[in-house]
Amino acid sequence: MSVPGSVSDGRVGRISRFPLRALPPRAELRAAVADSVLLGVACLVSYVLTTRVLSLVYSVSKDDDALGGMWAVIATIFLFRDSYNKSLTATVSRMSATLVSFVLCLAYLAFPRVRPSKSP
Repeated sequence: MSVPGSVSDGRVGRISRFPLRALPPRAELRAAVADSVLLGVACLVSYVLTTRVLSLVYSVSKDDDALGGMWAVIATIFLFRDSYNKSLTATVSRMSATLVSFVLCLAYLAFPRVRPSKSP
């Protein structure tokens, strides 16, 4: 029994046209979870190396270190591949990541920084 103007309007039974896909087998699920955890650890390691360890050698400012860490994580995500079967895809992905990075850096550098004036 549906009430006119309600959210379902009695159409709840029609959802069966879109059956849910079966869940993947446990082995595929375990492999996907393992790949995700490995990617997360790789991103964390690249971020820590960029922001903490490399800043001991050369650091302009904390903001620059954080920006470098962000780019390191983005590069890790784009470059992370688990087999040689995906090498062509990885190559295209690397080239697109380089292009995106170039465009974003160019856009960042195109706008001058606004600095507050010092009052006497």
